Amino acid sequence: MPVANERPVRFPMRRKPLVAWLGVAAAMALVAGCAVSPAPGAVPDGTGQQVPAAAVGSPTPFLTQAPQVDTSDWKSFETFGVGFKYPAEWKVVAKKECQGCEPAGDPRKNPYAKWNVLDADGIEIAEFSADSAEDNDGDATYVRTRLETIELDSNMSTPTVVLFEHSLANTPTRDNYRTAALMVDDAVLAAERDEFPQLAYFRPRKGVAAMLETTNGFPKSLGFTAQDVSLGDAIKMMDTTGYRNMVALMLSVKAVPQE
Repeated sequence: MPVANERPVRFPMRRKPLVAWLGVAAAMALVAGCAVSPAPGAVPDGTGQQVPAAAVGSPTPFLTQAPQVDTSDWKSFETFGVGFKYPAEWKVVAKKECQGCEPAGDPRKNPYAKWNVLDADGIEIAEFSADSAEDNDGDATYVRTRLETIELDSNMSTPTVVLFEHSLANTPTRDNYRTAALMVDDAVLAAERDEFPQLAYFRPRKGVAAMLETTNGFPKSLGFTAQDVSLGDAIKMMDTTGYRNMVALMLSVKAVPQE
């Protein structure tokens, strides 16, 4: 639980040997900045949609190109050395719960505060924290499908990508559910996402773990059921303006000088 002077960073539950990490990092470096076509062929997703075969169960996400979005009139948000741009009709507001904030009620004084990104209808569609990576409950395994990965061309301390992922969560304590999420992730960690719980976080500076990921409200804002997003629906989401705007927001993330 975040407190004012204790960094609540917990790292992924599964850690692979350093040699494997370096191998993945080297492979991604070779394709960085280039659009890579998925392997030929497609497989059905059970809803009549055809999914690129390379996306399903692929050990390494394939890279695609950033969407062309006009961000000239977007607003800017910055806090504790991390910043990004967002559409003028959207809002970035502090979460009501800010445990450990000092002084109380002033989240800009606390690097571990969490922020909500709201769309024009006031729906919470993403959550951001500048230096707070918190673990999940770890009671589920996942069937993940990586649908899009885009290199973030920024000044992060480690290679970073924007990842769009569909997942089926298999939980022992509650009904299984299907979701789709966009996230900013360390490039090596993104390539290693498998069936086990794993955080999505990035490093704007050495020793800092920041998070930016869409919430269940994101599919809802695009007209889909929040916790029952089929793989076919996830593919349809990629054709919406809201999806392209969120990708552009995440691709604008950068490290900024602290006051």
